[in-house]
Amino acid sequence: MKKATFRLQPRFQIALNDKKNSGNHNDKDNDEYDYDDDASSIYTLGTAWRKRRTRRKERQVSEKKTFFKMLNVARVLLFLLSIMMMMQYQSDTMDIEDSKATASLTIDDNTGVHNDKKKRNQDSIEGDEIVIISRHAIKPLHYSEPIPSLQLPSNIDTFYADLLPSSSIISDNTNIVPVFWHILKSGGTSVKDLYGICLQKVEAAGMEFVEGENSQKNDILQIIQLAEGGINRVNVDTSTGPGIIRAIKMNLVSRQLADIIFTPLLHEAAELFHNNNNNNMLGLSQQQQNQDYKGLIFCLMRHPLERAVSLFHYLQKATWEPTYNEEIKKIKTVEDYAISEFAENNWMTRFLSNKMSGVLSRNDVEIAKEILRRKVLIGLVIDVEGSVTRFNKYFGWDKTATSEQQRCANQILKSGSNKNVHKLVEEGGMAWRILRANNLFDLELYEYALQLYEEQKRLFF
Repeated sequence: MKKATFRLQPRFQIALNDKKNSGNHNDKDNDEYDYDDDASSIYTLGTAWRKRRTRRKERQVSEKKTFFKMLNVARVLLFLLSIMMMMQYQSDTMDIEDSKATASLTIDDNTGVHNDKKKRNQDSIEGDEIVIISRHAIKPLHYSEPIPSLQLPSNIDTFYADLLPSSSIISDNTNIVPVFWHILKSGGTSVKDLYGICLQKVEAAGMEFVEGENSQKNDILQIIQLAEGGINRVNVDTSTGPGIIRAIKMNLVSRQLADIIFTPLLHEAAELFHNNNNNNMLGLSQQQQNQDYKGLIFCLMRHPLERAVSLFHYLQKATWEPTYNEEIKKIKTVEDYAISEFAENNWMTRFLSNKMSGVLSRNDVEIAKEILRRKVLIGLVIDVEGSVTRFNKYFGWDKTATSEQQRCANQILKSGSNKNVHKLVEEGGMAWRILRANNLFDLELYEYALQLYEEQKRLFF
């Protein structure tokens, strides 16, 4: 018996074997059967291959999209992480330096100032987060001890008078010229309007000079009445460096035309009181030439982070400002502004210490704090009416103000000038935290100003 063997054969080979073994089948029918069957198999295999290829491409496209989405998410997370690390680093650095520089202090009604470091640590820190002063605060969280031995910049110390405990000495002293330190977006325009419109004080501030046929009047120091509000201004610009140089050459202080000088530049404006830097004494009396004038600084201060948010919204539309930049208008959120090149960094500390660039140090903020303590009559935007009352009493302006002028002043304080209405930023939110990292020294300075506001009330009022 023949042994049977089995092996796998291709379909067409099987069909040929069947043809040989079957003599009853028609050759034509066998050929058509094999062809149709093979074509159907090839078509089925091709269709399946195309489907697999299509699915593979779709899967590759999907995986590519997923990869780029994850990459974008990773970039955002990395950016936020870097911001948080920067904030935490600056916060830790501030805390360490502060603890080394000065002991924490609180006020005792009976004994005055005493150390209470443990209380500050409990009040200041929640976990790893340093608590900063709220925008609504009228009192400081911590009290600092002054450093009387600290050497102030020579021009500030020489040409600005120390605060005196008696307002009568100020009001009767013709050698003292009030200088308002104009901190941007802190009520400065309202103060200008109040004293210019209501109390009819002659001001030296920023202004547009006479143009056209009367442009030669710019070379003559004189008082010009502005059409808007009837404010009397001396034709100088004390808001800029070049304007202050021009005012120095024209003997602004010696000619005694201005009742109040408004400027953000305290160091540059100090030279207005330096008679020796100007040899042009033509037209001055002997008494004016020999007079030793000094400025006395007063200001309104605002919470640094609230001021920064207000400044952002203001600069987006203030096309009339010399600092206006079209790029700021393209910034959509406070968060984006806070990390941009346009955001301020400790503005008050830099302008007081005269360190406009570079890294600020602990010594810089201590100098700024000491300048406030010795030289500046503090006012607060959060208590603007009480602050203006202090200014008027200290400089003796309340003695000459009529009831009508007082009503005018109250109206301006209530409505505000150059007011910029905008949405507030949530305290503790991302924008607040980023701005906080940019203004740690200013926050410390503002909290010290709250302390001085209390102390000056006891000393002078």
